Amino acid sequence: MRIAFCCTDTKAEPWLAGLRAALPAATVEVWQPGAPQADHAVVWAPPQQFMDEQPALRGIFNIGAGVDALMKLRLPANAAVVRLDDAGMSVQMAEYVCH
Repeated sequence: MRIAFCCTDTKAEPWLAGLRAALPAATVEVWQPGAPQADHAVVWAPPQQFMDEQPALRGIFNIGAGVDALMKLRLPANAAVVRLDDAGMSVQMAEYVCH
């Protein structure tokens, strides 16, 4: 399994280390233009070029709860979109709004 990591303004190394530890048989790499085709992607605000170059993705895992920007892109036809659903996120969002 090949996993492409494409997250704008996000430190990749903690994510890569966690994914590699959880999925030792997978190849997990930061996406660069022209990279090999991946099976799945972990993304945050990816460019359209990423989606265009990865037409065979089966799963796109968004690292944030909001997928509005992601859904505005032309996504691979057969890819399932999965958004983060963290139990503590609603509290953090409420605190942010209150401040």
